[in-house]
Amino acid sequence: MIYAYDQPQRIRAIERALGAARVEINEKTKILDIGCGTGDLIAALQVSGGTFAGIDFSEEVVRFAKRRLAEGPARVRLFVMDIENGAIRRGVFDVVTCVNVLQHVTRPEAFEAAVSTMADVVGEGGHLLVMEFSPIRRPARQPATHLVIRARSEYIKAFEKHGCCLVHEFGLPRIAVRVSQGLLRAARQLARAFQTHKAGATVPARRQHDGGSSRGLDVTGALLLRIVKPFDVLLMPFPARYTDMRVLIFEKLSEARQARSCGGRRAKGRCAS
Repeated sequence: MIYAYDQPQRIRAIERALGAARVEINEKTKILDIGCGTGDLIAALQVSGGTFAGIDFSEEVVRFAKRRLAEGPARVRLFVMDIENGAIRRGVFDVVTCVNVLQHVTRPEAFEAAVSTMADVVGEGGHLLVMEFSPIRRPARQPATHLVIRARSEYIKAFEKHGCCLVHEFGLPRIAVRVSQGLLRAARQLARAFQTHKAGATVPARRQHDGGSSRGLDVTGALLLRIVKPFDVLLMPFPARYTDMRVLIFEKLSEARQARSCGGRRAKGRCAS
């Protein structure tokens, strides 16, 4: 339910961020989508033309995406590949997109290798679009062993190290998701407390949930998402300091421009043009 709501919001934000950054996609543009999944982003962007490549570590989702995108208006090539150690030709692409992938690269050396690969495969003057949970400050505790939430500044520094400077930033409010998740979490806790009290705490609370209560929570969550959706649309882009989900667009600079631009405005998190 949350994914079905959130994914169109993410794609809408990416399209608007590309437009605001004046990153043009036309029939000559070569685009690489890292972590392409079932092809949602490629399907949205290919209406503008261009040549697309996508990689994902899951053979199953790549097979699905190939079937889905086979009849689309643009040429699409998809591969089962891991960004951390994938073999991709250098300087080939004009645009590289990577949505909620790098947060799953947990080892520091693997993260460095992934960023290096992304910077290598885009040509000079090309753009890299990264969408991640990237709060202003890294959280003291990570949510799971398979997930690393890095601070915004960590992403900027990692890409700057490889000659890529931040040229645009786009924040997602995600108000509907936050409200829905918070209220559903509170409803589940109340239901567990009630069921535990009713059963005299003799049966684990998780086992007390029946299909009816779960369906009721799902319906409530769906209704909340629909009610709050207008706020997500109207408030996009959201001020960066007040959100933890953002789109960061970097430009790959020539060596001469790197020496001239990167570092001059690092403290502000954005390179001079």
